[in-house]
Amino acid sequence: MSANVWRWQVLDRRDEIQTFGTVDMWGTPAEQHDLAQRWAADKMALMLYDAEPRWERLAGWRVRVWSDRHGLEAISEAEEWLSVLRAGPLARMSDRVELLPRVGVRR
Repeated sequence: MSANVWRWQVLDRRDEIQTFGTVDMWGTPAEQHDLAQRWAADKMALMLYDAEPRWERLAGWRVRVWSDRHGLEAISEAEEWLSVLRAGPLARMSDRVELLPRVGVRR
């Protein structure tokens, strides 16, 4: 079985592309889609971690991962993460990671 190339991009609140690239995914199309959802969530988590303590500057941003071959897409939005961070005192990210949502992950 060979890997399929999925494309990704980070979009700001104006839908302007800030960065982009490709990532290899393995498995069935459904497994690849699940991996893409996790990859998008992980990318957003890393962006928020890097932005600490200025998380709000990422409001409206999103990570999009898609496969032209399979016609599938996964998106992680910063707002879903920021809503958790806003809900309580803004402690250091390392203290709150267990509370962050698993955005885009199907169970």
